Amino acid sequence: MNSDEASFIIYIIHKVARRNGVTPSQVYSALNKTECISKYLVPCYDVLHTMSADTVAEDVLFWVKNHGEQI
Repeated sequence: MNSDEASFIIYIIHKVARRNGVTPSQVYSALNKTECISKYLVPCYDVLHTMSADTVAEDVLFWVKNHGEQI
């Protein structure tokens, strides 16, 4: 993961946290458990960073839910 990808992931974690009224650490925990970062956000960074943050946040929530976790 390079610094651009890391910055993007941190931004999305905070976006999801604000949107759902939870802490960024709670979001990170769910993303880590579901491997969303390593299997979705990093590999798809080239496409995802061109999309709106709201759309990516919705995708992340969908990923987490479909992998048995909640935010």
